[in-house]
Amino acid sequence: GDYSTASLNSHILEFQQLADNLGTMASAIERREQSLRLKEQQLRNTLELTPNVAVQWFDDDGHILFWNSASEALFGHSPQQALGKTPAELDYLPDPQFMIDRLLEVTRLDMAVGPWESPFNMPDGTVGMLVSTAFAIPDGERRHILVAMQVDITRQKQAEESICRLNAELEDRV
Repeated sequence: GDYSTASLNSHILEFQQLADNLGTMASAIERREQSLRLKEQQLRNTLELTPNVAVQWFDDDGHILFWNSASEALFGHSPQQALGKTPAELDYLPDPQFMIDRLLEVTRLDMAVGPWESPFNMPDGTVGMLVSTAFAIPDGERRHILVAMQVDITRQKQAEESICRLNAELEDRV
């Protein structure tokens, strides 16, 4: 009887240690999951709450996977209108193939491209100017996600043109 009681007590201790270890592992996993959720929220907020940087994510076929609030403000299309569509379907770029070519260049060169300047169709029907860059980020399901980021430089371009006109007028007077 003593041997089986000692053996049973030994097994009980092993199970308690195993349970303690499992509890420690579960706590560590929970902390890691909380950390990942926090990092995901931080990234999402960075993308969504950056007011003047339009960010779009595209799949390999040029379909929009992500469209932030700055993209909506700049191009006039809500995320619901944009997701799953291509730039050509949304008609926010006078030359959507140019954007697709830049995205394809990212995949071909396996590096970021840009910055480059290009026109865009503003929601009021006028044409503005963008400075853009594109790069790829890894995705577990696809080979990569293509990212485009743009800033509206219309006012800067208008100011440059105004300065050039004023300089030309000044030179004519001299």
